[in-house]
Amino acid sequence: MDPDLSRLDDYLDENDLDGYLIEADGADSDQRYLSGFTAPDPFGTLYTGETHLLVSSLEYGRAKREARADTVERSADYDGQQKIEEYGEHEGSHRLVAEFLRAHDAESVAVPHEFPAGTADGVREQGIDVTVDDDGVVEHIRATKLPEELDHVRDAQKANERAM
Repeated sequence: MDPDLSRLDDYLDENDLDGYLIEADGADSDQRYLSGFTAPDPFGTLYTGETHLLVSSLEYGRAKREARADTVERSADYDGQQKIEEYGEHEGSHRLVAEFLRAHDAESVAVPHEFPAGTADGVREQGIDVTVDDDGVVEHIRATKLPEELDHVRDAQKANERAM
């Protein structure tokens, strides 16, 4: 079941933004909700009307199979290791993220309040406009359950009650 992200589309339109970026591991609820994927290490999810994932080579195969994403790409697709060797760990990573964003026509993005400050600043230095979403738009979308989701919650509750 795909989530209804029309409110996120509206948010991006209202704020004149190209996308919404999350960089977190699978323990982050918004990351799981937007990507449909979970991993122990941080990975990037960019929503632009389509969902794009940037994952490590280690997680690539599983992400291709499991994620609810239009595209799944690896850091290697953007010469991530070469960028890190040439510019150092932090700047190389920021250049990688900026290139990923530009590949998906995202010159301006919103990020959740918990987004890593170093990454936000580094991506800004690469010319990407980064705006902090203090309203928690993805969290609010995630909290509003669709009828099918409510049926799943009810079924799970009934199963818990029977087990008790």
